[in-house]
Amino acid sequence: MDGILTNNYISARVKTWIETAHTPRFPEPVGIHINQLLQQPFEGQFVVDVSAQAFKTLIEQVESVNDVYTYMPTLVIPLVCSEQLITGPFDNTKLLEEVNSREPPSLYLVKRTITKYLTKEERYIWPLSPSILTLDADNVYVYYASYRDLQSISNTWEYNRAIYCEYYPKDLQL
Repeated sequence: MDGILTNNYISARVKTWIETAHTPRFPEPVGIHINQLLQQPFEGQFVVDVSAQAFKTLIEQVESVNDVYTYMPTLVIPLVCSEQLITGPFDNTKLLEEVNSREPPSLYLVKRTITKYLTKEERYIWPLSPSILTLDADNVYVYYASYRDLQSISNTWEYNRAIYCEYYPKDLQL
């Protein structure tokens, strides 16, 4: 890994972000692009690896202050848009080749109560193996999503696509 990108550096940057973003004055959810967080641009497979490492650190930081029941650490890796709905099953390697180079992955702290709000959209989800990003299989739900909001549907615009990683403590899993 690049010299500046040690585990300590990533951990320090994530901790600083949480301390500044984790206040009542910020709207929900709170998010940051990985390039902004680590203060340098990344591309290709390296951006995916660095994002997974930062996500693991985010989980550790949120667990350390016992906020995993209030906030859900989330990683979103945007994929290139598609004119048609693309459904699974997926080949992990091919899916990762579709990472959107124009939009970096983002980390989010999502308030777990956000699901009480209605989101009107067309949405397709397919579970993925956490091994796609070398994440802990027991506590991280990894899935592919393809979606459009109401305006995109009425205008027959393309589908947004992404890989989502959401952290759930064991006692919040069914």
